[in-house]
Amino acid sequence: MVKDSRNRHCRNGKGDRLELRIRRLKCRSCGKIHTELPDFLQPFKHYVSQVIEDVLDQATTSCPAEGSTIRRWKQWFSQATATINGILMAIGLFFHRTAIPLMEPTSLLQSLRNTGPGWLKKAMRQLANSGN
Repeated sequence: MVKDSRNRHCRNGKGDRLELRIRRLKCRSCGKIHTELPDFLQPFKHYVSQVIEDVLDQATTSCPAEGSTIRRWKQWFSQATATINGILMAIGLFFHRTAIPLMEPTSLLQSLRNTGPGWLKKAMRQLANSGN
């Protein structure tokens, strides 16, 4: 059920600040309020997903974010990689009833990264919708 909406800003690949109106929803089951983010935004990040993804993939030589922000993105991703992969495996097992061998040379996250642009928002959408 829609509770209200709030303003949220983000920055695009040029560093321009964009103002968005984001819906907030109240869960009928638990009573918690959830923010409905568009897929081009990441929770707790100000830059759009594609900018962060390009930095993580080293696909850009110019990024409008400060060096300290870029270092934090890389550190966050490095620390979260095992957790993200574990959650993707759990989602695969739950929905597809298919066990993924734990000793595969390529992780699910790496397989998703290999699909090309947009992998970060796909992974984060799965994590957000899984309740984690």
